[in-house]
Amino acid sequence: MITGDPVPYTCTAAGTYSGTGVPTCSAIECTGGLPSGTGVSHDCSGKGTDQTCTASCGAGYTGTATTFTCGSSGDFTGTSPTCTANTCTALSLDAKYLTSGCDGKTTGETCPVGCQEGYTGDSVQYTCSTDGTFMGTLPTCTPKACGTTGVPTDADLSTTGCDSLVTGQTCSVQCAN
Repeated sequence: MITGDPVPYTCTAAGTYSGTGVPTCSAIECTGGLPSGTGVSHDCSGKGTDQTCTASCGAGYTGTATTFTCGSSGDFTGTSPTCTANTCTALSLDAKYLTSGCDGKTTGETCPVGCQEGYTGDSVQYTCSTDGTFMGTLPTCTPKACGTTGVPTDADLSTTGCDSLVTGQTCSVQCAN
């Protein structure tokens, strides 16, 4: 719709019109029927009658852009794009971290990152960012202490350095002198 104040013109006796100026016509801004949906972004704000705008997929999403047109009713017409969330690159962390819950996550999804068996610590949440990487703070994974269970104790063996070890450390079991 277009609005503007009317300017009067009068039909004169000579068969011509008499008046001054023309109305200032302004397009009505469209506010209804805006593009929407998960991952959809657009440049439709402030568009008026008969103007077009583009609806596309925002950062972290993939899809084909579409065009919307502002109609005289004040509503946009068009079909929003179907946007698919992008998959994040797999996490590559030290072996002490458990990241299997993050496989295949897409933009905006979260997953737990915890500690592998042999370590203690609380899990934390990582989020798949729009740039295709995970964001989060690593958990503190503390190696578990090993007791003496499982170390041979025969009299003819020496177990040098097998006291107070933690996950991942090794000691030497050898023949006693």
